[in-house]
Amino acid sequence: MEHQQLLEILAHASKTLDASELVKYIHPEFQYDSQKVFASMYADEYPSYITGKFKTIKKHGSKIEVSIVKDDYFGDGNMIKLVQDKKCRLPQNKGSRW
Repeated sequence: MEHQQLLEILAHASKTLDASELVKYIHPEFQYDSQKVFASMYADEYPSYITGKFKTIKKHGSKIEVSIVKDDYFGDGNMIKLVQDKKCRLPQNKGSRW
């Protein structure tokens, strides 16, 4: 399967919050890392993680924006861009009074 096809499957799963198609393509040597998940996750753990994550997103009514964008980091191909709830979790800079 081509990289672009996998991105499309991941994008669709993220848009619909349904991991059933996505988990069919997890390679036995798959490894997931995230700044929000403190330890690496592997093929046997990921299906329950992503299914649970999608259920939580649905339960809380979060809105997910998903797009396939150019991968400027590695410089070739594309990657998935996910934005959840369009909320800035950092305080807005109001400028200094000094």
